Amino acid sequence: MESGDNREEHYRVLGVPPSATSSEIKTAYRRLAKQYHPDVNPSTEAAKRMAEINHAYSILSDPARKAAYDAGLGFAEESEKEEFVESVEYAEAFIRDVRCQGCGRFDHTLRVVAFPYVISIIIMSFKRFEAGIFCHYCRSAKSAKCAAISLLFGWWGFPFGIFWTLESLVVNFLRGNTPKEENQQLLKQLAWVNAILGRIDEAKAALRDLLKYDKSEEARRIKDEFYKDYPTIKPSKVSGVRFGYLAIVTAIIAMYVFIGGAIFGESSETSDIIKSTPAQAVPVTPSKPVPITTPKTSPLIPPSDSFVVWQDTSNWVSHTTARISGSVTNAHHDWSITNVKIVMEMVDKSDIVIQKANIAVLPSTITPSGKGEYNKTVEVPYSCDAFSTVLYWTWEPP
Repeated sequence: MESGDNREEHYRVLGVPPSATSSEIKTAYRRLAKQYHPDVNPSTEAAKRMAEINHAYSILSDPARKAAYDAGLGFAEESEKEEFVESVEYAEAFIRDVRCQGCGRFDHTLRVVAFPYVISIIIMSFKRFEAGIFCHYCRSAKSAKCAAISLLFGWWGFPFGIFWTLESLVVNFLRGNTPKEENQQLLKQLAWVNAILGRIDEAKAALRDLLKYDKSEEARRIKDEFYKDYPTIKPSKVSGVRFGYLAIVTAIIAMYVFIGGAIFGESSETSDIIKSTPAQAVPVTPSKPVPITTPKTSPLIPPSDSFVVWQDTSNWVSHTTARISGSVTNAHHDWSITNVKIVMEMVDKSDIVIQKANIAVLPSTITPSGKGEYNKTVEVPYSCDAFSTVLYWTWEPP
């Protein structure tokens, strides 16, 4: 297993402590990305540094991969593995460091996993995760817990609460997000360690499950050779039925149906009154016809859009602030452009638009060979991962 210093390497790259929150990690990444961006710093050293930053962020921004990294799982050098793989001391150290973070169990069902859940406050929704290394039984309990939280506190948020809740129900029913590379590495080590300790049934079960993540010929060969050496020992098994999860989800949905029926359902007395009183036909006097106004049209063909020269210099100021600035030039000699404006679109990590903002261009009507400018500081929500700007205008004939 790795030392504590090696486990903190990605945190050192981003300049944050191991206790940093996801928001602090994202803020640090944005700051460093601006500092080492090729447009700002085109040197070879900056490019290498940017590659390290991107790799560190790809690990620490994923809840499941971050949990595996914090546990020191699967990042030792191959030479170190070969040196210690036959060692009982290595196996005992692995068991001490890598256990179920829920109950402390050590068996072939351990997985690196993240369970999403949603919490909504008024109209804002937040997606969170419970991530770590968990056994089969703790995964079942946590998936049901996160599904219940989403159903009780997340679905009513607008506009993303209902969609994120449905997504979390599906992901949790499928036992969470399980990153392939980390679980492949975990199952290989589980097979090695259990074999060293003589737990052949657990080792064979780990190799069997490994093929769900690694279908290569090498993985199949290792499994076949192990089964050949121990033909009479059957791999360990666990129950795969999800009664608890289905019972909790069904109970909460049934509760909502019952409450909705009690609030919005009609009483039998009211129903009888409605049925006994048929609707009466009411004569309607036709209204006078409304004259159709023919819009003014121009026989002229608007100029090509290439006459509109747009230079946008928008950029991040901080993790919650962006400055939207730039200029718009009308290069045509006869036509003007009017209703000129900039629309800022903010998206989350899933590239879903979460908010828009209109930025005024002054003047809003730009005469031939004229120029307009815009400059505004915009506050962005914490869930915003990126933004873009779009220019809108209308050609106006002379």
